[in-house]
Amino acid sequence: MLRMIATALGVIMFAVPALADSDMPQHPHEYACYWVHGRYVIANGSGVRRIWIIGTHRVVHMYDEDMTALPPPLDRQTWNSPDLYGDFRICPLARDIPGHSRPVRIRGVRRLVVGG
Repeated sequence: MLRMIATALGVIMFAVPALADSDMPQHPHEYACYWVHGRYVIANGSGVRRIWIIGTHRVVHMYDEDMTALPPPLDRQTWNSPDLYGDFRICPLARDIPGHSRPVRIRGVRRLVVGG
């Protein structure tokens, strides 16, 4: 019995670090994170930083207070920067409502290409 408990604890100890970088939410108000391919732009208005998910009619945005938590290299983007195309790991902050922009947090970026 003691050996089974020790084995179970060992499995849990090795599994927990693997979950740290998974698609599970890191904040209590986040839904599960996932990767999208899109165009990142800095626009005027509420939800200043937006991602158009390529191949869809969907746009997601970041709340203004989350802009300090952008991953590199997005944290260095300025107002007069060109659009960026790439893969973005987003974590939605609200359920999906068709016809509305969905608030997200950006948790990762890969394969960025500078666009026009």
